Amino acid sequence: MHICLPICSYHANLQCDMSRPATTPAPSVLLQNHTARLRRPGRGWQRRRWMPPCRASGGKVYRATCPLVGWEELAGTMGALYPPQLHLHHFVVVEAPVDAAYDDQEAPPPAVAVAYDFLPADASSPITAARLLSGGSVPGVARSRTLRGVPRQRCQLAGCTLLDDPHAAAAAFQSSYGDRPLQLLRNDCTHHVERLLQHLLQPP
Repeated sequence: MHICLPICSYHANLQCDMSRPATTPAPSVLLQNHTARLRRPGRGWQRRRWMPPCRASGGKVYRATCPLVGWEELAGTMGALYPPQLHLHHFVVVEAPVDAAYDDQEAPPPAVAVAYDFLPADASSPITAARLLSGGSVPGVARSRTLRGVPRQRCQLAGCTLLDDPHAAAAAFQSSYGDRPLQLLRNDCTHHVERLLQHLLQPP
């Protein structure tokens, strides 16, 4: 089972204390805090007053959620009956041309949707789940996946980036982020999303 629950504070240039707290909350408390945080309205990126305009040559940036790794089959079997509260994994989707910096072309290159996320290196291991739920940390991996298109459900537009090549910017961010440990409520998938959104949507 893959565990990736929100824990520190979802983007860029934020410094988090990675030291383990003196008193580790019980696993049930970690899960309760995580669920409550997901239900809390008005995330940081939703409170942004300034949003760059969408350009034909630019890219759109989305925040999306999905079931944890290992829970996809259950979600597919249950369909609409799968509880929305269990879409616990957060990720960023960038929809933009692979090379957004183009000149004098009759038509812009087609946009490509790529998902960027952060999860435990061994997401389906019971040992990983046990360490995370006990307040510990595990090695994390920042990955990217090409999608067939922007997800139609549980995916919301966060903004339009002014970067010439948002895919290259996201790839560079992922490369620098992958060596960080993952710890619930301190540096998990939601904190990665917050930092990546800030990196992609910051004003020029």
